[in-house]
Amino acid sequence: MSKPRVLVVDDEPQMVGIVAYAFETQGFEVVTAYDGEQAMEKINNERLDLVLLDVMLPRIDGFEICRFVRQNTTLPVI
Repeated sequence: MSKPRVLVVDDEPQMVGIVAYAFETQGFEVVTAYDGEQAMEKINNERLDLVLLDVMLPRIDGFEICRFVRQNTTLPVI
């Protein structure tokens, strides 16, 4: 059985590191993105089970990403 995969999206590397560590200690595999374009690429190309999304992102903001996810996938978004 594979680990559940979470995409952690935030433009602050320190925050990504803290959140990634917390998920990893709970048995998740963590995929990271540091801006909206990276997040969209990973949402479209990776097998994910959850998206943890910051709203204030460079390039594409979190609101637009959330709208895309809601319209095109069944991924849960926090």
